[in-house]
Amino acid sequence: MMIDAETRMDGIEIKAGNTIVYIYTLINLQVENVDTSKFNVAVRPGIITTIKTNKELDELKRINSNFEYYYKDRNGKFIYSFVITPNDYNI
Repeated sequence: MMIDAETRMDGIEIKAGNTIVYIYTLINLQVENVDTSKFNVAVRPGIITTIKTNKELDELKRINSNFEYYYKDRNGKFIYSFVITPNDYNI
């Protein structure tokens, strides 16, 4: 499912420890061309805001779930991942 012109959601997985993993492909990028620190600064704050405000996630937040975001490039190579914890979305 396309999220926007650059991002395709490939799936969702559940991991031990109350963690939901969202798997994305950045369809126009190659890992060699991504500055992961800039990527983190650009993406992470917006995702935290979405988790805080999305009512559909209230039950997952109530049970203190972690939200992991995993990004691959257009060739399926790993780019970057990060985890949003209750410490991030409950402040």
